[in-house]
Amino acid sequence: MIEQVNNETPQVQESFAKIMAKYRLDQESKQKVALTKLGVLAPEYIKNGYTNIHIYYSGCGDSGEVTEVYADTNGSDSKTHTFSYNDTEFQEMSEIVYDLLTYDWYNNDGGGGSITIDLFHKEIEIDGYYIVEEQAPATDQESHLKF
Repeated sequence: MIEQVNNETPQVQESFAKIMAKYRLDQESKQKVALTKLGVLAPEYIKNGYTNIHIYYSGCGDSGEVTEVYADTNGSDSKTHTFSYNDTEFQEMSEIVYDLLTYDWYNNDGGGGSITIDLFHKEIEIDGYYIVEEQAPATDQESHLKF
């Protein structure tokens, strides 16, 4: 479909399906880059004694953030290490998460979830959710009153 803009320049309007297809391809491309980055970082994290990385994220109102990053450590005193916002690991994992997730967890009522990265087996588990607002009739409220 061609639409005239300012009666001079024809501009082609893309169909919604094409726009969404482009968006999905862009998301998949970003996700592949994130997986590649993780593949590069994993050996260094393992060398530092980390076995699993756990990440929590949440969002709403057109923005979202990684809220927590911690790692399980190996060894005889197996414990967890929590990273602060200023730690390099927190920043690296945040960048990866933003590109790893391909669903809309930050717009409108938002969503969130957790991600567990098994560094040894090179596996990622994502437990994500949306927040959905539902409108239902108030059946316990009388709907017609007189005064």
